[in-house]
Amino acid sequence: MIQQHRKAPSYSKDLDRDSDTNMMLLLFLFGLTLAAASPSDEREVKLQRGNCPMFWFSFNGRCYKYVSTRLTWADAELYCVSQRANLVSIHSLQEQNFVKNLIKNFDHAEGRTWIGLSDTQKELYCVSQRANLVSIHSLEEQNFVKTLIKTFDTAEKQTWIGLSDIHKEGTWMWSDGCTVNFVLWNPGEPNNVGENEHCTHNYLGTDVKWNDINCSHTFNFVCASRTVCP
Repeated sequence: MIQQHRKAPSYSKDLDRDSDTNMMLLLFLFGLTLAAASPSDEREVKLQRGNCPMFWFSFNGRCYKYVSTRLTWADAELYCVSQRANLVSIHSLQEQNFVKNLIKNFDHAEGRTWIGLSDTQKELYCVSQRANLVSIHSLEEQNFVKTLIKTFDTAEKQTWIGLSDIHKEGTWMWSDGCTVNFVLWNPGEPNNVGENEHCTHNYLGTDVKWNDINCSHTFNFVCASRTVCP
């Protein structure tokens, strides 16, 4: 009787195949991780000071400053003028996205604030105000700082821009005198509700668009240095 030798199961090949599959899966997940951390992510955009003064940031030859003090449109414009600038005028989607990133960088809605651990520029600002970045030495002090932050929380994410039709209803103009060559209104806007909405704010919701509103509201705002109109 001839004995037939059965071929042993190819466990090693199966293991190699499983190993290859697992390696491909790991590489795929690693790729996703890198993509998630990519500098192209909007939140990771680095603001550049360039040749701008301290606390101003550069984009296409202009300097921009986010101001977290809530003012009326007119008072915000006066402040910008005192800085040899105007409320920001926006002439392209790229500029709109830059302004959006500028606002997000200083937005406390995510609960992020600087304390006295690092960051030279913020510390220099505090020193210029005869102070320092806050140092926290107790839970009581931590809770006080938390309450202080909430008081000035910009969760509404609304900021003035320099667009208005104060001079003539329906004729929208930038406060720096430039022609309106780009708009990003919310659907149905501007609608002049109550015939008393003559100023524009930039609402940073999920779909970033502009809205006309009563000029007496108070919002944070963005100043931009004067420019040769496009």
